Order: sequence, then structure tokens, then C-alpha cells
Amino acid sequence: MIDLHCHVLPGCDDGAKDLDEALSMCRTAAADGIETLVACAHYDSTYKISREELLARTGELSAVLEAEGVPLSLLTASDAHACAELPKLVEDGVVSTVADGGRYLLLELPSYALPENLGDLVFRLAAKGVRCVITHPERNAALQADPEPLVQLVGQGALVQVTAMSLTGDFGPAPRRATEDLIRRKLAHVIATDAHSPNRRPPVLSKAVGAAARLVGEEDARAMVEKTPKLILAGEDVEAPEPLPPGRRGLLSRFVRRP
Repeated sequence: MIDLHCHVLPGCDDGAKDLDEALSMCRTAAADGIETLVACAHYDSTYKISREELLARTGELSAVLEAEGVPLSLLTASDAHACAELPKLVEDGVVSTVADGGRYLLLELPSYALPENLGDLVFRLAAKGVRCVITHPERNAALQADPEPLVQLVGQGALVQVTAMSLTGDFGPAPRRATEDLIRRKLAHVIATDAHSPNRRPPVLSKAVGAAARLVGEEDARAMVEKTPKLILAGEDVEAPEPLPPGRRGLLSRFVRRP
């Protein structure tokens, strides 16, 4: 499996506090069957971890994992908060795209309202050849109440990443219901851990894959942690299914090629 979103780098943000926690998280991920992990750090008003620092710290942790015999490959990405300046930050190399490949960007939404001109931001990034992967929208209060803005964003070429612990109910009933709805409607394309700690928010995907399989079947569930993130890491096109309307859950839908 591939974990596309994990705050495992020690001392970078609100994720792993130190190397011991980072190692514990990596061992947990490997034991769960995760083979590749994207080490993220927030880039927002509180944390401004640059692309250069991310790459350096990922390299340092990778060396420790090799020395400790932990069978886990690390790549990197910024968990970039949505803001008007983001296209320039990407263009200037301040913010890291996924796997530093220049093709996909983890785009973090706030917890409550949606940013103004979010569609315009996704469009501006796409004009630079960068496709957004919207992270944990199921934890945004506005989208819990009305997920239809995601339909428009997916129509613009964005992809959607939901959180494993949302699907398993560890974040409460509202995120769980929202995640299940997104998965059933083909509006979720990747499951990632968004792990921040060894115990409270650990890097575990297998339980969520099982929960997703009960909703849409084993093949589609596995694709969300294997096939689709693999394409993203390689910078290749992802064919996102056309979202189902409300009430049309669990049905096959025709596929359309996104930019």
C-alpha cells in the first residue's frame, strides 16, 4: 500500500515530535503493509516548511530507516493550505508538489468554511500543470453539510483524498458519514492516513481499506491505496470516475479522462 499523506517528519509541524516518534510511526506503517509513505509537512500561516527543508529532512529520516532495517520508502510533499499566493509558491519552488514531481499538489482546506474563489485557485494551479489533491474534505464542516462543491472541483480535474480514521469512525460520526458518502458517490479517489503520532493518529490504512471494501468492493477499495496513489507518485494521469448524484450510491459509473 501507499500512504499519500503522513506527518512523520520529526519536529517539522504538529506531527511526529522527535525521531523516536517518527521511527515508531514508520514501524507501524510498515507492519500495516504500507510500502511507500509520503512524508508531509504543513505549509500554512503557522508552519512554513520549505521544499528544500522537506527534501533534506526526508533524506535524513530515510537514512535512519535504512540503518534500522525498516522496510519503508519515503517521498515528500507539502500539505499546502489553500491561499491566493499558492500558485506562485509552487512556481517559485517554495512549496513541494507530491514526490517533488511537479504534477500533483496536496491542497488542504480549513476546518469550517470553504475559501473564497477555491475553484479559481484550482484553475490557476491547473493552468501551471499542477493538479490538486484535496485533502480530508470530509472533515470540513461546510462540505459535511453540502458536498456538492466537490463535484465542481472534481469536474475541474481535482482529486479527493479522505482520511483513514474518518472512515473507521475515529474522528466521530459526522466525518464518517461524510467519508462514506464521498466513497459511495465516487467522489473520493485516495485513502491516506494523515497520521500525526504513533498512537492517537497512527499510520494505519488496512482497517479503512476493509471499511471501504464493504461500501464499494475490494477492487475499488484497494485502488484507493495502491493503483491511484501509484499513478499520482509517478506523475501520470488519473482517470477519475464521474461522480454519482445524491441517492445513486454504489453503482458503476462511466469513466471520463481528467486533465
